[in-house]
Order: sequence, then C-alpha cells, then structure tokens
Amino acid sequence: MLRPPQPIEQRSALRKEALERLHAEVQHHGRPVLNQGEDLHDRSGHVAIAWHALGNEPGEEHRTVYLTQSADDGATFTAAAPATSAPVGACGCCGLRATFDRSGILHVLYRAATGGNHRDTTWLMVQGTTSREPIRVHAWEIQSCPMSTFTLADTADGLVAAWETAQQVYSTTLDPATGRVGEISAIPGSGTRKHPSVA
Repeated sequence: MLRPPQPIEQRSALRKEALERLHAEVQHHGRPVLNQGEDLHDRSGHVAIAWHALGNEPGEEHRTVYLTQSADDGATFTAAAPATSAPVGACGCCGLRATFDRSGILHVLYRAATGGNHRDTTWLMVQGTTSREPIRVHAWEIQSCPMSTFTLADTADGLVAAWETAQQVYSTTLDPATGRVGEISAIPGSGTRKHPSVA
C-alpha cells in the first residue's frame, strides 16, 4: 500500500526534531557543526547534511567533510561520519556547497587544506554510503584561509560549479559519469571577486 505523502509542515517538524538530535550528537563527539554547512533534500525523501569539522587530530590537514543522511524525509538520520578518508584536509573558515543531482548522487564542493598551503577547490561525490576519491577542480597555493564560498547547480547538461581562486571567480561544468572537470573560465572583468552564485 502506498503511504500518502506527509504535509510539508509535518515533514518540516520531523526534520527540525531530527536535526536537533543530530546537533546534540555531533556536539557530544566534540566536532562542532560549522555555520558553513548544507541541509538539502531531493524529491524522493532523501535528506543529507554535509559540513566540515575537526578530525581525530588537530590541524586543518586533519579536518574532513562529515555527512549524515536520511531516507525518510528527515525523520531519522544515519550517524554522523566522515564522507571521505582521503587525507586532503578542509580549509577551516571556507564554506562548502552540496547538492543532489538528478540520479541521486550527492556532490560536495569545498576547499581542501593539504600541506599547509594547497587550498584547492575539491569535488567529492557520494552515492549512498560510497564516496569516490576527491577530485581537484582548481589549485590555489595560499598559506592562510581565504574565507571563500562555493556554488553548485544541477542542470539538464550536468553540474555547474563556481568558486573563488586568488580573488577571481571561476566556473566550469562537472561530469558525474566520468568525474571529469570541464573547461575552467573566469568571469569577465577585473577587481576582487568573491562569493559566486549560479542559477
């Protein structure tokens, strides 16, 4: 028997309650949820929350992306866990952006922090409980955190991504089937560019 869909208000209340439980769990484990996180859902009742936080050792090179997911419109969530074991780190003050594509794959765009100065724009794909190796989208060697943000949009032709590198905003397409990064282009003009957005 098909279960009738829950009203939006009821789903929102369930999701809010589950998120509050999740927040308490994450705080209990000593990995604070940053304000630069993503709460998103698709039309099939899947909800994902992605953020980056401290790892088991201090330092940005040990930070990582964490993930928790729900298959019942946010009524229950899996335990919070690292989305990848790849030792690329995560830039402490930069945001991240995540989205589901049309096939249900979760995509996360964030800034790595490897070796103290490799703060590359990085693409992570997660399908169910399986994540692919992070893919470097655009390199940036800088000692300090640039406090940048990212944007992602799912289109009929694939994913469109935009980010900041060296005070300029760049964009490209990402192909989930092949893991390939398309041609990277800077927005026209000059000046300091930050906080991209695509629609």
